[in-house]
Amino acid sequence: MAVANVFGANFMNIFIVFLADLFYRQAPLHYAVADIHLFTAGMVIMLSVVFVFGLIYRSEKKICRIGFDAVLVLAGYLAAVYFIYNFGGN
Repeated sequence: MAVANVFGANFMNIFIVFLADLFYRQAPLHYAVADIHLFTAGMVIMLSVVFVFGLIYRSEKKICRIGFDAVLVLAGYLAAVYFIYNFGGN
C-alpha cells in the first residue's frame, strides 16, 4: 500500500500541474517557475522510474540487507537535496 501511496501522490501532483497549466493563460506554466523547480521535477521522475524498476526487477544484490534500488533512490535523493541546498538560489 505504501508503494501505491507514493505513485498515487505523484500522479495526483502531475494532474494538479496539468490543471494549473491548463488555466494559466499568460504563458506556458514552466516559463513562470524557477529553474530549480524543473530540476526537482526531473529528479522526482528519475527516482520514480528507479522505484518502478525496483518493483519489476528484484535484485539479488543487497547492501546491508537493503535492496540496490533503495540505495540508489536514497543516494539520488541525497544528491538532489545537496544540489538544491547549494545551488538553489535565494
